[in-house]
Amino acid sequence: MYKVIEVVVSLLLMYGGIELGKIFSDSLYEIHLSNGEIINIKVNKDNIYSCPTNCGAYHFHSTITNEKIDDNYSMNFEYNNKITLNEYVVSKIYNIKLSKDKKSKMKTSKEQVSLKNFILKY
Repeated sequence: MYKVIEVVVSLLLMYGGIELGKIFSDSLYEIHLSNGEIINIKVNKDNIYSCPTNCGAYHFHSTITNEKIDDNYSMNFEYNNKITLNEYVVSKIYNIKLSKDKKSKMKTSKEQVSLKNFILKY
């Protein structure tokens, strides 16, 4: 009987840890700018690091919000639901979800986010 209880408690703790990891993980976004450029960014919860603007790596660039930094990725919110990323106006934002299928291949899905909801989140 104790073994069954131990297994159930272990499974509940594991499931709870996975769900907490999802809640506190970084958010991934695909940003469409008004100049036609598309940039993949990662918004950090702790908001302490951002990639330099000349970062040549193909990855989700870390971005700081509401701080003006000239040489790094920075996203600023302005009045009338206007968002700028490195001095360019953001026209569309897509939330990116990464998941693995049964064959361990990464699948991505994206969902458009309104600018107002994005501002309210951060």
